[in-house]
Amino acid sequence: MKDTGAHTAAQDADHNARILASIAELMALAPNLVLPPPSFLALGMEFCAKTEDSLSAWVPWRLEFTNPLGAYQGGMLSAAFDNVLGPLSYMVARRPCVTVDLDVNFSRPFRASDGRLLIVGTVLSKGRSLLHLTARATNANGQLVATANSNCLVLSDDQVMRAISAPPPGTP
Repeated sequence: MKDTGAHTAAQDADHNARILASIAELMALAPNLVLPPPSFLALGMEFCAKTEDSLSAWVPWRLEFTNPLGAYQGGMLSAAFDNVLGPLSYMVARRPCVTVDLDVNFSRPFRASDGRLLIVGTVLSKGRSLLHLTARATNANGQLVATANSNCLVLSDDQVMRAISAPPPGTP
């Protein structure tokens, strides 16, 4: 999807709010979940579209996430992929999931002149306990910047309860 600039800030905010509300419905399954995760907010991401088997988000270029060459740091872009594929896994499985692996391949740098990237995550296959997902990041010109593939484990009720009852990291 090429960024044509035909969107408005109000439209982006509306899409983001509606998608976050649909993800928040999952909170009933595990009230201690933090959705969206703090990393999503720190990256300045905004959801912009969703279907039954896909989720899309904008990732703004930010100076604080650049490498020494002035391009967006690859680890931060990997986190952005995870922040799209993770919520997509929750929406498709209708329950919490965890990322088993995340493989990212970079095609070109994400630079300030790009402004923002569009990440579109989709479901390749869905099993009872494992989801295989893929994503593409494209710049404003529609050029491929990076791709990602991920497997996500669908958690059982018991696994969810153990995960949310554990004390937060750093607490005694």
